[in-house]
Amino acid sequence: MAAQNWSARESREPDTRARIGGIRYALMNAITSVIFLHLTVAFIVVATTRWRLPPFLALLLGAGGFGVASGLNPTATISLITGGLGQTVAGIGIVIACGCIIGAVLEQTGAAVVMTNVVLKLVGRNRTILAMGLTGGRGVGAGVL
Repeated sequence: MAAQNWSARESREPDTRARIGGIRYALMNAITSVIFLHLTVAFIVVATTRWRLPPFLALLLGAGGFGVASGLNPTATISLITGGLGQTVAGIGIVIACGCIIGAVLEQTGAAVVMTNVVLKLVGRNRTILAMGLTGGRGVGAGVL
């Protein structure tokens, strides 16, 4: 009977070792992925601030680099990037297009300057940053200030 227990225990041991090895492998993959993620974010920040790369291009290059570094082949990486971008644009594209149209109309008609002047009168000229935030723009009415 003792021999049977020993053989049963022995048959379970490789399974336990494989499971522990699998956990170690998964943990190393998780750590490696987090390191790649940090490097990708650092690349995007440096590319946009130091190298003055357009943010969209920096994000695309960062996503491509992360995909390849994670073990995907370049074709699969490009496919995932274009698929994700397509889903994002499909979901929010109409909102972005409408915002661009409204912004262009406000700028061309002079309504943006009028809005900025009204908000400046309400909050005061010494709070121009608050006025810019309330009008929703980084440059809306910049000539007025």
